[in-house]
Amino acid sequence: MTKKKKSRRIRRATSKARREITFLMDPNQSLQTKYKRVSKRYERLVKRRSAEIDSLEETTPRKRAREELRQKGLSPSKVPRSSTQKLVLMNVIGDEIKEAREANGHRGNQIVTRVVSGRIVKKYRLLNILGRLSGFNRRTLQSRSKNCSEMPRMGRLLIECMKIQEAVTSFLERDDNIYLLKLCIL
Repeated sequence: MTKKKKSRRIRRATSKARREITFLMDPNQSLQTKYKRVSKRYERLVKRRSAEIDSLEETTPRKRAREELRQKGLSPSKVPRSSTQKLVLMNVIGDEIKEAREANGHRGNQIVTRVVSGRIVKKYRLLNILGRLSGFNRRTLQSRSKNCSEMPRMGRLLIECMKIQEAVTSFLERDDNIYLLKLCIL
């Protein structure tokens, strides 16, 4: 092979390679722009969803019910109204339980757990969900009484203290004792 033929063959090969590169570069660039556009859209969607989930506790019960339906892949407008109302009711009751738990002390927490963790909740194995909803742990809910009618009774000592307190106040409120107290103070 002569030098001319060799260089011509090389030029043809390189020009063919350049043509292939330019032919493949256009679809590659369009695919890259599509990829960037879709990935940005996905990032925005993920950011918005994470912001919605973070603010889910601060939203109203109705908004939380709609968001729960959307997370399950359902459209809130296509779900029967009675079902969405039941979800809203569940969220409202959960908020009420949390509020009662935060407002009352230890004794109030005991009363709330006894009322909430009854036989029916245990029968349908909803203690876990109830714990997540109300803020009580499962062990606390499980250890409470099995019957809701067994409300905590006041101890004998507390009843006796209340009786003594009433007796003292009634004694001090009598007319003859009030007169004597005024004389002692003066």
